Amino acid sequence: MGPDAYLQIKASTLPPAQPTYVLRGHGAQIHAVSFLRHNTRLLTGDAEGWVVLWSVALKRAVAVWRAHQGSILGLQSWGVDRTMTHGRDNKINVWQLPVADEVCFSTVLPIDDTTSHRKQPWLLHCLIVNALNFCPFATCTTDPDATKGAPSSTEEADGTILIAVPGTQDAQIDIFSLPSEQIAFRIPALANTKTGMVMALRMLHHQGRLLVAAGYE
Repeated sequence: MGPDAYLQIKASTLPPAQPTYVLRGHGAQIHAVSFLRHNTRLLTGDAEGWVVLWSVALKRAVAVWRAHQGSILGLQSWGVDRTMTHGRDNKINVWQLPVADEVCFSTVLPIDDTTSHRKQPWLLHCLIVNALNFCPFATCTTDPDATKGAPSSTEEADGTILIAVPGTQDAQIDIFSLPSEQIAFRIPALANTKTGMVMALRMLHHQGRLLVAAGYE
C-alpha cells in the first residue's frame, strides 16, 4: 500500500467536523450569508426577506429587520457603514447602519416574532432589477488598481462601485453604478449561442481591465 492510499484511508476514518457554535434565529430557510466589518459581524438573510446582523464575538443579534418582501438572494457590505441586500422583490437596497446605531434596532429574532413592526436602517438607494432567475448580484470597485492595494473590496471602498445583475432579457447582463443608480454597461446575450438565463455572476479587475464572469443555465 502506497503512502497516498494510507492517507486516504486514514482521512476517511476521521469523525465529521463539528461546529464551534450554532446561531439560531431564522424561522425560514437561510438563503444568503456575508461577513461584514472585517469579520466582526455576520449578516444572514432568509426566504421571507428577514435579515439578522450578528455580533461574531457575542454570538448574538445586534439588528433585525425585514429588508425585502421576498426571499433574500444576496448580501454584501459597501464601505464602513453601508449594507446591500438583494431580494426576490426585484430590488437591491443599500442601507446605512453604523456600528454606533446598532443599539437603536430590534434584536428580536424572526423565529420569535415576524408580525411586530421593526425599525429599518436608513435606506440610501433602491435599485429596481430583475430577480426572476434567482441570481444574486455581483459587485466590484471602479478602481482598476484595487487588487494592487487598498481598497481591495467593496467593504473597504467608500467611492463608486459597480453592481452586475441579470438583465430583463435572457442572457443579458446589466451593470449599474452607485451612487448614481444609472446603468453603466449592458452586456448583450451571446450571438448565435443558446445559453439560457444568467445564474451566477462575478466581476473583477485583471491587468487593467474589468472582467465579468457569468454562469448560464
